Amino acid sequence: MDKLHLHFAIMTKYSFELKLKVVQDYDNGVGGCDYLAKKYHVTNEAIVRRWVKAYKELGAVRIQRKRQNTVYSTQFKLNAVNLYLTSEKSYRELAHELGMNNPPLLTRWVSNYRKKGEFAFSNVQGRPRKESELLEISIKKAKDVVNETEQELARLQNDNLNLRMEVKYLKGLRRLRQEQHKRENPEWSVNSDENSSSHLSNS
Repeated sequence: MDKLHLHFAIMTKYSFELKLKVVQDYDNGVGGCDYLAKKYHVTNEAIVRRWVKAYKELGAVRIQRKRQNTVYSTQFKLNAVNLYLTSEKSYRELAHELGMNNPPLLTRWVSNYRKKGEFAFSNVQGRPRKESELLEISIKKAKDVVNETEQELARLQNDNLNLRMEVKYLKGLRRLRQEQHKRENPEWSVNSDENSSSHLSNS
């Protein structure tokens, strides 16, 4: 047994480099899963078969062992869910495009979004909101919209009333000024009356 194989044999976890070497040998026809498992001292051929399947489905990223859990932002989750809901891609295809090596995680995001909507990825800690609580929040929002609409309608009605009162005031003011002008200028009043009478007789 050479040093490379001995090194692989004593590893408790298989490195990404080893997995990649195994699947590449498989693709190049070096041997089958059983042969490669023995060659690289993998516990059994089922593990090799799983690596090969994962590599064919999602490429090298799927067989890479992540050293730490990736923390996805709320916006990333919402974007991923929106992409899935507005496209015809499968969970696996979309996860691969987004650089995710865990399609079931995307599946869970979509499921949570369908159940809780905008609250699915809330950063607020605590128990999940019940359906009755979500309904209560929706009703409150609807009432707020109705109240705002009623307030706007009341404002418009008040503006309309003020406008009508202003028009009425201006008409009254004009009438008073005409009467005052008649008192101060009697001749204008007589001429105005004669003109009115002449106009009526001619008609």
